[in-house]
Amino acid sequence: MTSLYFEEAEVGKLRTAGPYLVSRNEIIEFAQKYDPQPFHINEEAAARSVFAGLTASGAHTFATTSSTASVASLR
Repeated sequence: MTSLYFEEAEVGKLRTAGPYLVSRNEIIEFAQKYDPQPFHINEEAAARSVFAGLTASGAHTFATTSSTASVASLR
């Protein structure tokens, strides 16, 4: 896969990246540093939340997606 500038992207063309498995410890470590909400860092609190369990923050999801896509474009 080659690097792609925004202007070169074709509507409807799919590119793949990953997979990337996010571990429990990675979710907690990222959240403790950048987004310390109870449902990101505490499994008991997370179980009582709307998510009903530990969940990665949106910032973590974006960072992982961005990193994975960047690595994929270097292949």
